[in-house]
Amino acid sequence: MNFHHQNEMKNDPLKPAYVVGFKIFQNKFLKPILKLLFFILPLILVIEICIFASSPMVFDLAKNGLILMQISHTTFTIFVHLYRNDWIDETMGSFPRWDIDTAGAEIKKKIEKEAKLIKTYVIWNSSAGLLWGSVAVYSSFVIFPPRNFVLYASDYLFSIFKLTAHIAILAMMGHPFQILYITQQVKFQMYLFNKYIEEVCSVDEGEKKGKSLVDDEKYQEEIKLRLKLLVRRHCEFKRWRTHTLRIIYNFIVPFSVGSGVLLFMGIYFLLATEQAPTIIICCNGLFTMLVISAFISVIIGGETLQDESDSTFTTLMSIKWYNFNCENRKLFLLILCNSLKPINLNLSTEIAINYRLGVAICKVVYSVV
Repeated sequence: MNFHHQNEMKNDPLKPAYVVGFKIFQNKFLKPILKLLFFILPLILVIEICIFASSPMVFDLAKNGLILMQISHTTFTIFVHLYRNDWIDETMGSFPRWDIDTAGAEIKKKIEKEAKLIKTYVIWNSSAGLLWGSVAVYSSFVIFPPRNFVLYASDYLFSIFKLTAHIAILAMMGHPFQILYITQQVKFQMYLFNKYIEEVCSVDEGEKKGKSLVDDEKYQEEIKLRLKLLVRRHCEFKRWRTHTLRIIYNFIVPFSVGSGVLLFMGIYFLLATEQAPTIIICCNGLFTMLVISAFISVIIGGETLQDESDSTFTTLMSIKWYNFNCENRKLFLLILCNSLKPINLNLSTEIAINYRLGVAICKVVYSVV
């Protein structure tokens, strides 16, 4: 393990998540379609709300309420893709990433194994989303039946929406993939970082038996160099967290609330539409499954990042710090104090993307349903 030089990442182990969640929406052919959807979807939403308000029927709302929520959430996600889709490159571009073989074959194998699972999930979820889009395209249902001749325009607008359903569902799933991508990328870097911490004291100790390492200048100089590397690296993690939260802070709450509402409405409308046409039940069921899987992936991504960050403190306490001289002990104490605060994506001092947030949202959904 080389403490003097670390190679930069050459091959991204999570490239499918990067492409499906981010890069695809920068395509010059896809952007005009997203702009068309961003114009059409609000029109559909306003027209359908007007139709429902003119003659409200509970059955219509129970049958199609989830579709209205899909349209609302999709409009917001498309807005973010169009006008703030560079945030992934902005956050990860300023964060130096080491190559996955930097800390040895064991860590490399561990990262490749987890990356393979994430790739499988991204491909499976994207395929399921495209299947939902196909069901929507070949279905013949509308939202609320027009009761005014002028409002028959909603039928044509909704037909356009169905024809672009594949892109709309990919846009909705893009943001969970983005959160999963950045959390797992940083978690993989923490695997490497914690391995470096474990090896910080491996400085030819076998040749120094019977000697006091505290008074060994050569040993202490090497330890000092290694500790400075660890301090700098941990500061890079903290800067990444601060920079990322500053960029996504205004989007976390809307996406969290929107996902929670979609999760609730998906489960509710599955239970409330037993007499609805089979096509609507299939669409609602498949969409609910996609929302649940995206919700779980984001929660697990945030939790695993926080867990690996918490393990940094435990790893630091296991090294032989008592062999350090006074100056090196100060460096060690510095990184030890810094590691007390975990690297996570938090909404506030009490709320972060982890299992606690997932359980809290599930309790709210369960109590309401």
